[in-house]
Amino acid sequence: MRNLGQTQPLVDAWFDFLPPGQRPIARILQQTVRGALPALTEQVRWGNLVFLIDSVPLVGLASHKNYMALQILLNVPLGQRFPQIESYGKGQKLLKNKPGVAVDEDLVAAIVRTLAGQARRGDPRGGRRRP
Repeated sequence: MRNLGQTQPLVDAWFDFLPPGQRPIARILQQTVRGALPALTEQVRWGNLVFLIDSVPLVGLASHKNYMALQILLNVPLGQRFPQIESYGKGQKLLKNKPGVAVDEDLVAAIVRTLAGQARRGDPRGGRRRP
């Protein structure tokens, strides 16, 4: 069976369903994540745009009412290195990007590279590669 999450038209269509004010933020985040680590693949999963390395989800873009979130999907502690990341509930971590506020592209790229490094090393705190 074909995995529709991997088709480029589906990824492109994901942007069409965003509120118009969030599309530019989502495009900047997408370009920044891709630029930070070109080896990442994109899929639409759980209604979000998800970036994976070696089939391991690292980050996702998720639309919320008042912001576009960069979701941290790899379960590793990042709070000390990146205090801008907000934690909610049981392990949910977000970097909020609000309309009218410039995306911190350097921060996003640093987060992606850090997560990728931990995923590749098989970080013992939960960032292990999946078989």
